[in-house]
Amino acid sequence: MHLYEVNFHSVVSPYRGDLIIPFREVTVRKLHKVRGKVKVEGKIRCHRLREFIASALGNTIFYTHMGPVDREKGTLSVDALITLTFILLELKEEDFFRKNSAEEFVVDQSFLDLATTSNIRLSQFAEFNHFLLRRTEKEKVPQVIAGHFHYVKNPLFYRVR
Repeated sequence: MHLYEVNFHSVVSPYRGDLIIPFREVTVRKLHKVRGKVKVEGKIRCHRLREFIASALGNTIFYTHMGPVDREKGTLSVDALITLTFILLELKEEDFFRKNSAEEFVVDQSFLDLATTSNIRLSQFAEFNHFLLRRTEKEKVPQVIAGHFHYVKNPLFYRVR
């Protein structure tokens, strides 16, 4: 049986318990449970980097502006990026984006059916029933994101809308 473990990391004041930063990092792990044993099959971290959210799958980096879902402004919520993270963990080929030379991908239900093993139905989410992934040159990537993932060799960046 496959399960997902989602851990939110926040910053809280030690004196009054005030929530200072509601979201600093989210770790999503895909687990496979067989006869009481749990094996981690995949793990992706989503990082908050100022006004952006970014995550990496291998050497492919996905990023977006954080905010309420607004396609015109190009902002996505944390929930939307976590849903995209579930989809990325279910890809049939981890290096799918590196193997394909397309500049843009539309991640919708037909993409899920063809390229993933996911049972997610995007129609259940009114505000984000599809994602637009657009390849971005490293020079155009915000410095905070490029700097955070400086250790990745030959990174491939995708802006998520």
